[in-house]
Amino acid sequence: MERLIRPASLDDFREGDAWRYPQLDRGPLTRFPELLAIPELFDLSRLAAVYNEPVPVWMPARWLKSAAHRGLYGTFFEPESALRLHRLGATLFFPNVERFLPVVRPLLARLERDLGVVEVHKKSVFNVFASAPGAGAVAHFDPEINFAVQLKGKKRWWISDNTQIQFAPSAYSVIDTDATMSPALRIAWGSAPRPKRLPGKPRVIDVDEGSALYFPAGCWHKTKTLEESIHVVLAIWPKSWLGVLSSRLRASFPQRVGGTPVQAARLSERVAERIAALRAEELVDGPRGRRARSGRRPQVQ
Repeated sequence: MERLIRPASLDDFREGDAWRYPQLDRGPLTRFPELLAIPELFDLSRLAAVYNEPVPVWMPARWLKSAAHRGLYGTFFEPESALRLHRLGATLFFPNVERFLPVVRPLLARLERDLGVVEVHKKSVFNVFASAPGAGAVAHFDPEINFAVQLKGKKRWWISDNTQIQFAPSAYSVIDTDATMSPALRIAWGSAPRPKRLPGKPRVIDVDEGSALYFPAGCWHKTKTLEESIHVVLAIWPKSWLGVLSSRLRASFPQRVGGTPVQAARLSERVAERIAALRAEELVDGPRGRRARSGRRPQVQ
């Protein structure tokens, strides 16, 4: 875990506020022997051979000048067709690689354990991105926390704080429309303007082989490939404390209730009683670490 979040320490990340800000650590790829031991991550033909689902393809910017091409951004292609498009300059996105390479599953489980994740909102995933020089991802944000490791080549990231929406329920990109946004995100966003380019004053970060980049949920980012690139992302969706609490309460009230005022009042009383009676061990499995403390904001190196 600490190899993915330096210069922050694990204590600062779990107990302070280092998790709120991007972290960048450079070093040799050999410090990630678990990844080096998986040949499919370094050979797209081998990865495509075991990947048994269509692959989303991100078209390069030069292909997106027409509305028709923009509509193809993220279209799914069979792996062999996706490889041909990659050779022409497209970016390939292999999501949920853990479904086809079971060897990466323990890496996700270890990361969840090191993070002290109580529950996950959605299953953690292991994603692979392969980009030709000049290709990249348009400005967007994701609802999960991400740990990216550069396996090959060089890539430039632009990262910006999200001041538009907090705790986004789903992803959003600057080429999204009302029709392509999730209903939950439309509701959460409300009537505020939706950026059509990377907002704010982004930080520019160049990564090369062995670099590890952490960026929090909702963080705006876009990328451009400087050299033929492969990088992996371990994505974690921790459940909020409100989600943990609601699931515990839901388990306490499995029966359906009627809708009369008397029944509603009684249910409210029972909920209040149940919250008051909750013990810490019912929310968190096992002993917790030291009391959380505030930390200074780490700087991306």
